[in-house]
Amino acid sequence: MHARVRAVGEEAETERRPGARHRQGTDRQRLPSADDLLPADRRRGDDDRAHRDRTERDARRVRRRDARHRGSGGEAAAAASRGAKERAAAPARRNARRAKAGAPIPEAVATIFARRVSIVRVPIARVARGVADLRAEPRADAELVDQVRFGERLTLLAEQDDWYFVQAREDHYFGWIQDADVRETDEVPGDGVVNVLLASSSRAPGGPDSFRLPAGTWLELGGERGGVLRVRHPWVDLWVNATDVTRASDLEARPPSRADLVMAARAFLDVPYLWGGTSAKGIDCSGLVQLAYRLCGIVLTRDADQQATQGRAAEGDREAGDLLFFGAPVTHVAMYTEAGKIIHAADAPIGRVVEQPAAERGTPVSVRRYLP
Repeated sequence: MHARVRAVGEEAETERRPGARHRQGTDRQRLPSADDLLPADRRRGDDDRAHRDRTERDARRVRRRDARHRGSGGEAAAAASRGAKERAAAPARRNARRAKAGAPIPEAVATIFARRVSIVRVPIARVARGVADLRAEPRADAELVDQVRFGERLTLLAEQDDWYFVQAREDHYFGWIQDADVRETDEVPGDGVVNVLLASSSRAPGGPDSFRLPAGTWLELGGERGGVLRVRHPWVDLWVNATDVTRASDLEARPPSRADLVMAARAFLDVPYLWGGTSAKGIDCSGLVQLAYRLCGIVLTRDADQQATQGRAAEGDREAGDLLFFGAPVTHVAMYTEAGKIIHAADAPIGRVVEQPAAERGTPVSVRRYLP
């Protein structure tokens, strides 16, 4: 087992680099540095994950300690007791309210799970030369954003004159590439894709539920029997309702629109808030926008502060699908919909995905855009 651990205690604090801060990304994608990863003194927010793990784990799993109550006496026992009380009194790294269930939702859970969501099958292209440039604008003299290599896959998101706006599927950069440098393909991730928020599955036709498959899951399909489809998989026999899957052949390959992004996010209205959640069983704010974009063929990183470094700064009026980021450092993200409104997974006391006036949330620290 491999684990990444960080030293604790006064000695570790003095060894840490003075003045360490979470770095501000540029307009292009920059992933956070590994220096001072998850520093203990980093400010936490109330709404969403700015990094992964705020929950204190049991160190004995890594350190291979004995049972919790070791035999000891005297001053050692007293010191251990004091230490335990101090640790219990310390503020939790994950806000305690996040563990609570969200506000009651107006629909039955099963009804929410059965909601249909529109899936966008984005066109895929392959790089057709040794090394090709991605530019910030559709001009040969524009800033060089990234370079892609022969055979690398690109998602085609827009077209202008003899340029494509693409996302590189390996490093997830966005940019413009000349159409002569790519060849469009008919590639798809699978034979069909789940088109409801959570689809039931079973190990045999008509059998009891096994587990649920989230919207946007691509599947390799076998035969159909009695309205259920067999999922071809090397280590599990699985069957799903045919109505819960859209076949790839029935999806037109096209770039996503801003309306597609908003429609995908609205499918999750009233889903309860869940810290770390990424499905209709429960979802957090960065998980919501990541999944909405994923359903439209665009890959965003998992956490809000990382998403705030992707794409580019939005200029002028806000447009549907723009992401609004809150907190310094970033701790929350919402999607702009229309007419001054946003949709987001809100923490307590709301506790669910809602659409509301953006002014009720406050002033964002940045607005990012991922389509041209």
